[in-house]
Amino acid sequence: MTTELEAVPNLKHKRYNKGIHYDYDVAIIGAGIVGTAIAYELSFFNLKTVLIERENDVAMGTTRANSAIIHAGYDPKPDTLMARLNVEGAARIPALCSRLDVPWKKTGSLVIGFDEGDHQVLSALYQRGLANKVPALRLLDREATLALEPELSKAVEASLWAPTAGVIIPWQLCLAFVETAVKGGCELLRNRELCSAHALPEGGFILQIRPTEQFFPDQIQNIRELRVRSVVNAAGVYADLVHNLVAPASFVIKPCRGEYYLLDRDTTTKVEHIIFQCPDERGKGIVVSQMVPGNILIGPNSQYIETRDDTSTTKDALAEVKAGALKSIPGLEFGDNIRSFSGIRANSSVDDFIIAEAVPGWIDAAGIRSPGLSAAPAIATMVTKLLQRTLGEEFKRRVWNPTRKRRRITEMSSAERLELTNTSPLYGRIICRCETVSEGEIVAALRGPVPALSMDGIKRRTDAGLGRCQSGFCGARVLEIISRELNVPKDKVILDRPNSTVLSGKMTAVNIGDNYPTASDLTERFIDTVPVVQESPSLSELAVTNSSQFACYDLIVIGGGPAGLAAALEAKDRGLARILLVERDTDLGGILNQCIHNGFGLHIFREELTGPEYAERFIEQLAKIDIELAMDTMVIDLGSDHQVQLIGKDTGWRQVYGKSIILAMGCRERTRGPLGISGTRPAGILTAGAAQRYVNVEGYMVGSKVIVLGSGDIGLIMARRMVLEGAQVVACVEIMPYAGGLTRNVVQCLNDFDIPLMLSSTITEIKGKERVESVVVMSVDDKRQPIPGTEQEFAVDTVLLSVGLIPENELSKAAGVELDKRTGGPIVFENMETSVPGIFACGNVVQVHGLVDFVTEEARRAGHAAADYVRRENKMKIDRHRFVENSQSPDNYVEIEAGSNLAYIVPQRARLDRVDTLICHFRVKSIFDDERRIVVKAGDRTVASFKRDYMVPGEMEQIKIPKALLAGIESNLVVDIS
Repeated sequence: MTTELEAVPNLKHKRYNKGIHYDYDVAIIGAGIVGTAIAYELSFFNLKTVLIERENDVAMGTTRANSAIIHAGYDPKPDTLMARLNVEGAARIPALCSRLDVPWKKTGSLVIGFDEGDHQVLSALYQRGLANKVPALRLLDREATLALEPELSKAVEASLWAPTAGVIIPWQLCLAFVETAVKGGCELLRNRELCSAHALPEGGFILQIRPTEQFFPDQIQNIRELRVRSVVNAAGVYADLVHNLVAPASFVIKPCRGEYYLLDRDTTTKVEHIIFQCPDERGKGIVVSQMVPGNILIGPNSQYIETRDDTSTTKDALAEVKAGALKSIPGLEFGDNIRSFSGIRANSSVDDFIIAEAVPGWIDAAGIRSPGLSAAPAIATMVTKLLQRTLGEEFKRRVWNPTRKRRRITEMSSAERLELTNTSPLYGRIICRCETVSEGEIVAALRGPVPALSMDGIKRRTDAGLGRCQSGFCGARVLEIISRELNVPKDKVILDRPNSTVLSGKMTAVNIGDNYPTASDLTERFIDTVPVVQESPSLSELAVTNSSQFACYDLIVIGGGPAGLAAALEAKDRGLARILLVERDTDLGGILNQCIHNGFGLHIFREELTGPEYAERFIEQLAKIDIELAMDTMVIDLGSDHQVQLIGKDTGWRQVYGKSIILAMGCRERTRGPLGISGTRPAGILTAGAAQRYVNVEGYMVGSKVIVLGSGDIGLIMARRMVLEGAQVVACVEIMPYAGGLTRNVVQCLNDFDIPLMLSSTITEIKGKERVESVVVMSVDDKRQPIPGTEQEFAVDTVLLSVGLIPENELSKAAGVELDKRTGGPIVFENMETSVPGIFACGNVVQVHGLVDFVTEEARRAGHAAADYVRRENKMKIDRHRFVENSQSPDNYVEIEAGSNLAYIVPQRARLDRVDTLICHFRVKSIFDDERRIVVKAGDRTVASFKRDYMVPGEMEQIKIPKALLAGIESNLVVDIS
């Protein structure tokens, strides 16, 4: 991009007058990938440049919502700008990404064909690619194609292989361009739109800019005039309107919307390359592509629209994308979708890029549709050459050799993490657990050359909130950091665009009932009396130190919520000497800290407590005994050999070892992604748990007119909570024909407050720009499909999602623990041991519990078993800082199977010779409102039978089978309802 400019002919252009003052040499309109690439290119010259963007951040248009592909270049018609600039630009990407520290991945692409007609298209594309000088193209037969991508449909007959194609994170490249340009002197004006422009008789232009009317309607009179020598129009979908300010209309932008799915990177079907179908007149077809982080991107379709900024999704378009993708890869799991979105392409009436002077000194870079991302570096060079004609002798290269390096915890070696967290403690505090993003990275994004101004601005710069929980865990923490660093009230922090505030206002008082100490208070009170984890030696030190110097524990408990607390206390009571309890938050207690309602402890303590009171009982016990705490510390890796990598603000990075491990990480909330809700993505959409934290812990309201989707316990409780704080809750909408939460919560939270419960219904569309404005609710049939004609629209400003909980098992997977597809948690034995010897699991990480009392009971079994394990297997030896296991295989066991009427059962395995009483938990699939029996069978033998008068899916069932009834059983146990 920074090669010497070619000589250009001295054309007779209107020259600017050197004797007149100009504010800028070049004004660039639009800070997408093209505008920022041009700004970057111009930073190598002695020019005064301004970049004008109508949004509050760069990369807010097509750049942030596209297929993220660096195209090889076989698709554009030969002898077009599109063809030449695609190949030239793509060739520059590797060096640019290396220089500017932008993630990209060379994956190669396949265009697949299914029939003879597709064969002809593939041959034509191959010839076109040769004409465009695309390197290494090959036509592959069926066998070679499937060898490259085994998950492809077996109906594939042939393909075109382009090994030079790749994927990139478009907004990261855009940010790299603009940050470098700003460091080089370019001025960036955000939230400013061009309202008029005219050429000056003496040369140059007068531009009038103002605060963007869409966001600041009361400030549109604040007009600023800029006198500039030349202008580059890189305004994307608005480029024709900008062009028409100074020149006759010569092209029309035709906005074309494409919709996408983004699958979790842990989805079962893996895709290694970019998969295209044969293109048609509408575009390159439905693409299935691996992304840089490992997610799978699916889409887009192609639909011309009237409104240039309409990035809503529609049910029909998403269905089209899904059907098209399944044709290529039938095994795709759309239940793993974490986000659906759309982007707008700036198609035009001209069948090529438009890069030319509209009038002397005014250059259009318009109609930059696909492969615009790939071509952007070459487009910037071409525009720079055109500008030289206008600026002439003023266009002088300067000494400027910029590079860019980001600090990313996920990309560092262990030694680098150790050094960074010791010198910069904020990098030791992990804020986003899904993407492992530290507070240091977020603060850097807020203090950088182009600082983030919003939650989504942080997401684009750091990936915080981009993962599977979609800000459910880190959102409140990111918001707090933004508030602190930008010195704005929390209820003024925005999601994305101006006016998209996440919170609706500060509460006058948090109504938490009696004046009791919270779990947070108690953690702070006792933290000084409990030993804090000591620093561990680095890996290099471990290799040479004596084994007695290792940071070695009898037990490491991961998670300081109700399960982790109970497990640690039980293990200590059973005689384990050295226990480490790791908690990622600043306080012990986990989810209980935000559950200020009562209803806890009826089974364990025989009295009704609030969540913080329940946690208090265990924290008080913990303060009296010798258990080490690692607070505000994240486990970033766990091995099957019990090696644990920790990172914390106060203690930095370290590696520790546990003779036994207990997993107690809890669960996360299901988000909008898998639900198939179309519409927009404004502020005001939160999981019920996230809303609960904001309201009960932070003391902020999240909205005034609310609808709740799903009738899980948190949703029911938050419906009541919102009413108590003065909000209107219009309905609780449940797709099933029965409520998902406890019966008592339906009565106490909905019925007692006259909140309608709409069963067999769901939200199908969300509307609104900056903030939710309304939702569409439809009835569903017995297959849970919306029934046409049943649409009801509700005016609301907030949607709370209570659509299920998912056990948090990324660490379990890392350790090689076998998971149950039905629960989403580890497969465990009767003593809560997982498939990996010495690693135990308990609480919501195993199965989603309705009662915390059951969590405590389960955790105590795990703690007891871990203590037994260490005592029984204390022959484990340390061999060069790694444990060697001794006969820890589970030997003889039986499977415990869920019958056809059960959703699942835990435990899934049992070593009956070790059982005193076999305790099983399960949920039924449907309502049983008459007398039934829970029957346990081993083959034809009925082992046990339990009477129940009423069972519903929302309430967990427990059965206890005495050891005497299990004697002599060698076949699997089956539990079902009769």
